[in-house]
Amino acid sequence: MRDIINQLSASGSTLTMQRTVATLIVALLAGLFIFFIYKSGYRGVVYTHAFNASLVLSCVITAVIVLAISSNIALSLGMVGALSIVRFRAAIKDPVDVIFLFWAISTGIVAGTGEFGLLAVTTLVIGAAAWVLFRVKSKKSFFLLIIDVEASSARELHTAMRKMPVTMKSKSLVRDRAELVYELRMHPDADTRFLEELRSHPGVHSAVLVGYNGDYAE
Repeated sequence: MRDIINQLSASGSTLTMQRTVATLIVALLAGLFIFFIYKSGYRGVVYTHAFNASLVLSCVITAVIVLAISSNIALSLGMVGALSIVRFRAAIKDPVDVIFLFWAISTGIVAGTGEFGLLAVTTLVIGAAAWVLFRVKSKKSFFLLIIDVEASSARELHTAMRKMPVTMKSKSLVRDRAELVYELRMHPDADTRFLEELRSHPGVHSAVLVGYNGDYAE
C-alpha cells in the first residue's frame, strides 16, 4: 500500500515556475475579459461591483486548484474528497449571474490544464455572443402603472382601463383610498399624455409610470 501511495504521489506532470506564472497571467487576463463583458452588458437594476470582481478571482483560484491537482494524482483524489464536504450557500437571483459564474469557473479549469489555445477561442466566442445578446433590446419595454384613486371611483376607473392594453397586477384598499397597479408594454419613447388624462379622471389623486423588468422596478 505504501508503494502504491508513493507511485501516485510521484506521478503526474512536473509543475514549474514558468508554467505557474503563465497560467496565472492567462487566467487573470481571461477573468478581466469576463469582468468587462459582464459590466458592459449588464442590464439588471443594481450592478454589483463585488460580484463582478469575484468572477475574476474565481477564475484565478480555480486555475490554481487545477494546477495543484494536475501535478499529483494523490492530491487530486484528496482534493475531490475535501471539496465534496464543502457546501457554499449564496443567494443568486439573476440566472445571468449564475451563467457568468459558471463561465469564470470553467475558464479557470481550462487555464489550469494549460489549453491556452482552447481558452482563447472559447473565451472570445462566448464573450462575443454574450455581448451581442445583452445589447439586443426589444423595441417595447414593460412598465408598471400605479394609480392612487378614491375607493368609490376605483370600479369606474378599472372599467375605463379595459380600453388600454394593460393587465392588472394588484389592487389594495386602505380606508377610503385604493391603489391599482397595472402592467403595460410600450416603447420607452412613447407618448405618455395618457397620464394627464388619468390624472383628470374623477377621484384620481396620482398616476405614476415606473420602468419594470419583470422582477424589480427601475
